[in-house]
Amino acid sequence: MEISSLSSKGQIVIPELIRNKLNLKSGDKFIIIAEEDTILLKRLEMPSFKGVDRILKKAGEKTIDIDSIVEKARKEILSKKI
Repeated sequence: MEISSLSSKGQIVIPELIRNKLNLKSGDKFIIIAEEDTILLKRLEMPSFKGVDRILKKAGEKTIDIDSIVEKARKEILSKKI
């Protein structure tokens, strides 16, 4: 158990012992829940976007020729009508 104070800006310092124990880092995001005289902080875990970068890079390497796709679809439609 640790003790902390509320600053004039509404900030509360999470003591170093607790930050280290929970591996909290500067910039971590929290959900704050208040119930009567209790405040609960729950750290938000941000999803990893490592795989997304690779997918976006691959997508950028491929070029899609929309005109040829549309032309091909038109020819298929016209050939079925005849």
